[in-house]
Amino acid sequence: MSRELPPEVLLHVLSCLPAEEDSLSSVHVLLAFGSTCRAWFDLGRTASLWTPHAVARWKRGPPPSPGTDSYLYYRRRAFLDQRTTRQIHSLARSTHARLKIVEDIRSSGEEVLDVLNRLRNTQEDDEPEYWLSLRHWAASAWEAILRDGALRTWRRISDEEDAHGEPESNFEDGALAFVAFRGADPEQVRLRFQKMMGTVTKLCKNSLKSPSSSLAHMVGQVIECMKAQGLKPVDGHGEDFHHPQNNFLSDVWDDADQHSMFDNGRGTLPMSLVVIFCSLIRRLPHSFNITARPVGFPGIVLALVSPREGSTEALFINVFDSGRILSKSDLDRMVSHMGVQMVPEYLQQASAKDMCHRIARNILHSVRTRAQDGTQSALYAAATAFFVFAGGHVYANWLVALIQSPDFSLDVALLESEEFRLHLVSDARRKEVAELCESIRTEDKEMPESSLRSAEIVWRTGHVFIHRLFGYVAVIRGWDYKCEASENWIQQMNVDSLPRGRNQPFYHVLCSDGSKLYVASENVTVVPVPENRYREFQRLPSIGLYFRTKGEVEGRPGFIKSDSLAAEYPED
Repeated sequence: MSRELPPEVLLHVLSCLPAEEDSLSSVHVLLAFGSTCRAWFDLGRTASLWTPHAVARWKRGPPPSPGTDSYLYYRRRAFLDQRTTRQIHSLARSTHARLKIVEDIRSSGEEVLDVLNRLRNTQEDDEPEYWLSLRHWAASAWEAILRDGALRTWRRISDEEDAHGEPESNFEDGALAFVAFRGADPEQVRLRFQKMMGTVTKLCKNSLKSPSSSLAHMVGQVIECMKAQGLKPVDGHGEDFHHPQNNFLSDVWDDADQHSMFDNGRGTLPMSLVVIFCSLIRRLPHSFNITARPVGFPGIVLALVSPREGSTEALFINVFDSGRILSKSDLDRMVSHMGVQMVPEYLQQASAKDMCHRIARNILHSVRTRAQDGTQSALYAAATAFFVFAGGHVYANWLVALIQSPDFSLDVALLESEEFRLHLVSDARRKEVAELCESIRTEDKEMPESSLRSAEIVWRTGHVFIHRLFGYVAVIRGWDYKCEASENWIQQMNVDSLPRGRNQPFYHVLCSDGSKLYVASENVTVVPVPENRYREFQRLPSIGLYFRTKGEVEGRPGFIKSDSLAAEYPED
C-alpha cells in the first residue's frame, strides 16, 4: 500500500529524517529507500532531501550551493572521505613513501578537514592496534592543509594596495593565520569571537542610550567583556611578556579559558588584545555605527575607533592599558619619551600586511628572549610570514633551513614552487635547493636503515622511565651504541664527566612535555612510573610517529613501536 502513496507524501516523510553530524543512520535509510525500485530510486535522489544531511556532516569546504545536485555533492564528499580515510590508515601502517600520499591528501584542501579532524581524535577503542599512529598522521595532514590555507590568506593580504580600501576582516584573517603553524584551526578560534558577541552586543546596545559619548561607552563595555573572559594585559615587566604563545590567538584563548574564573591567567600582548578588540567591534550590528582599526604606533599597537559614517569623532584606544582613551598630548608625550619625532603615519590606520609583519617580528623577538619547547613552530610561522610579506633571499634561505628538519619536511613542495625559486639569489643556489628537495624526496622513498642490537643496549624502544638525576618522565624512541652528538654538545653537557662517559649507549627519548632529549644509558631507570604520567604521552601530537598503541615492554607498561620504528629497530 505504501507504494501507492503520492510522491509528495513520500518526500515529506523522508524530509523528516534527522540530519546529524555524528550519525549516518538517516543517510542509510535514504539509500535503502532508493534501492527499492526505480521510481523510489529517482525520488530518493531529490536534492532537497540531501542538502540538510550534507550541511550537517561537513562544516568545512564550500556547502552545496543553490541549484547544486545535493545528492551528487554528498556522494562526491563521502567518496573523498573514504579515500582520505584509507590513505591515513596506509600512512599509519607504512614505513616509508609517505610524502606523495600526504601531498595527495593536501590537494583536496578544506574538503577533507572534517574527516581528518575525526581521525585525529581517534580513541583506543576505535582502532586498538594502531590508534596513536592513526591520530598522528591524520593530525599531520590536517595541520598541513591549515598551513596551506594560511599561506593563501597571507598572499591575498599581501596583494592589497591600500589599507583604507582593504576589507575590515583582513587584520583578523592575517592574525588568525599564524595559529595554523601551531596546529590550531583558525575557524575554531573565530568561533570564540562569535560566542562572545551575545554579551558584547547587549552591553553595547545599552551604550547607545548613554547621554555621554556612545563611542567611549561602547569601548568600555567591550574592554570589560574581554576582561571577564580572561583576555587581559600580560605583566609588562614579568617573564611571561616574552612568552612566544602570546603571539598566537589560539594559545591566548586557551590560557584565558583555563584561568578566567580565578583571574590568574598569563595575559597577553598589546597586538593580540588589539586584534580581539577590533574583531569584536567589527561584529557589532551596522546600526551601532562603530568601527575599529589597528594603528601602528611605535612601541605599542593602538586601536582607532570611529563612527562608520556621519561624525568625524575618532578615539585612540590603548587596549593594553584597560582601554584608556589617549588625547593628542598623550600621544605626543609617548612619542617624545621614545626620543623620536611625531609623524602623521604614526596615527594612521595600519594595513593588515604591516600588522602581520609586526606579529612576525614580535614572534622572533619572543623566541630570542625566551626560547622554550615549541619555538620551532613559532619560528616557522614567523619565517613564512616574513617570506610572504617581505620576500628576499634571506627569508627564503631561512625557510630552506627549517624545511630540512623532520618537523616541516612535508612542506618541501613550497621550496620547489616557482614563486619560491624567484627569491633565490643565483642559479647556483637554485640548483642547491633543488638538490636538497630531491634528497628529501629520495629519503622519504627509502626504507629506514635498520639498527641491530648489541649486548650493550640494555633498554628497548617503548620503555617509559624516570630520569635518574632530573626526575622527568620519558619514553625511549631510539638509541645509539655511543654518544653521537656533536663535540660542542658533548662539552656543553659535560658528558665526559659521567661515570661511563661518552662511550656508553645513548638514547633518543620523547619526554612527557613533548620535548626530545638525548640521555645516557646510566640515567635510564626502572623506577615505577605513575599511571597518570602515561596519559600525558597519549596527548602528545608526535607520540604516534614512534608508537602505534600502548602495551607491555619487558613486563612493564610502555608503548608498542610503530611500523616505521619497528623497521628501524627490528630486534627491539
